[in-house]
Amino acid sequence: MKSETYSARIMRPSEYRRQLGITKSAEYRARHDGLLPPPILLGPRSIGLPAHEIDIITTARIAGTKDDDLRDIVSRLVAARRVDVNVMLEVIEA
Repeated sequence: MKSETYSARIMRPSEYRRQLGITKSAEYRARHDGLLPPPILLGPRSIGLPAHEIDIITTARIAGTKDDDLRDIVSRLVAARRVDVNVMLEVIEA
């Protein structure tokens, strides 16, 4: 995913659970099963997920993506977090 194609907006848990249509316990189970990425720490007691990651997961679910394929998508999203930071740092250093 190109860095200019998504928003850096962070969704808080209540917001992304509402979009995904899941409860708090279902969120924990999905994260444990690799179907949701780990949260980003925003502070000592607050977390969130990038809105574009939730949008991709929602779209995959709508498309009928199987859990094994969704796990692959989630791992790619998490890996892209590191790549995106490196790309942004390159732009800043240029």
